[in-house]
Amino acid sequence: MGRHEADPWTNAKYLNYRFAMAKRFWIWVLAVLWMLCFWSPSSGWADTPIDIKIGILAFRGGQQAQTDWGATARQMELSLPNYRFKIVPGSLSELSTAVANHTVDFLITNPGHYFEMQVDYGASGLATAQDMDGTPATASVGSAVIVSARPTEIVKLEDLKGHKVAVVAPDAFSYRMAAREFQDHGIDLAKNTALLFTGYPSDTVVGMVQSGKADAGVIPACVLEKMVAEGWVGENELRVLGQKASGLMTCKVSSRLYPGWVF
Repeated sequence: MGRHEADPWTNAKYLNYRFAMAKRFWIWVLAVLWMLCFWSPSSGWADTPIDIKIGILAFRGGQQAQTDWGATARQMELSLPNYRFKIVPGSLSELSTAVANHTVDFLITNPGHYFEMQVDYGASGLATAQDMDGTPATASVGSAVIVSARPTEIVKLEDLKGHKVAVVAPDAFSYRMAAREFQDHGIDLAKNTALLFTGYPSDTVVGMVQSGKADAGVIPACVLEKMVAEGWVGENELRVLGQKASGLMTCKVSSRLYPGWVF
């Protein structure tokens, strides 16, 4: 999967996205600051910084998660010099194990995974992600079903019966969101399509569709737009199938919208 030259408008959209994400990070930062106000050592500030490990669902890979969240961790250390924040990227299973073994202090993940952590381990949410462009926190996460933009017989979700569909994993929230939409169209993704499980990162699903190894792919909403902005996908190379209204979101979606990521 090679880079494409993105036009200035695409780059401008990507910068706007990064700016919105930077503002979103501060919601989580404030939540951490509030929490740590009640978590100070009883005998006063420690001479050695206290390590705080924050698990991050790395749906685009560990390196990308470090890039996206590293600046946030550094900013929090400036605000709280008695703490040292470490980003711990991982997959769903890796983060679930980390929570079970108490090897992370905080977790930032999608709402589906958070619900599982709440049921299994009593996790409590401190904050929900919300973009500052007006997208409500209750409707800021969706799924996109992507196919080649070239003319094909696949024009609606029902046309994917019997075709190869790449997904990250059966427990990925993007897959679960899409599966609900397919069910509404009389399709059981597990039974009526040939599923190809790629594992993380979601970029691999995109690459499978680009190469023709899969007829379609299921990814989190906005991943396609990010990869176009980064130059990994051509502006008119892929399209989103079964588009639904996305409200104030600027990304194309194939599913209804769900609450944002939870801290």
